[in-house]
Amino acid sequence: LVALTVGSLVVVTFLSLFVFMAFTLVLLPIAILGIGAGVIAATLGLIALGRGAGSRLPIDEVPIATALGAASVVVMLQLVGLVPFVGDWIALSMVLTGVGAVVVTYFGVTRFEVDTFPGLSAVQTED
Repeated sequence: LVALTVGSLVVVTFLSLFVFMAFTLVLLPIAILGIGAGVIAATLGLIALGRGAGSRLPIDEVPIATALGAASVVVMLQLVGLVPFVGDWIALSMVLTGVGAVVVTYFGVTRFEVDTFPGLSAVQTED
């Protein structure tokens, strides 16, 4: 949920920012570089989703499992996109979740931990 929210906010601000930058001749090269960075973030997001799917496969080698998982995610996105209206929303939410995951981990540099409040955790233990 956090990754989907962050991905949605990043994509909305990202697109408007770089469209406004593209209006000026001086900032056009920066806008093109920024759009390239957005494409890289979306690609890394799909690879991250593929790694998550590949980790559930019975394959011991991580690169092979990640490649098969990424291929299966891309094929699944294509198949779910065939469903009218709902499929497009599901595919869009998956891509936005991948972009959000890339952003909250700073392009994979850090691990993201969700903060919890002491009294509101799902597991209640009695002392």
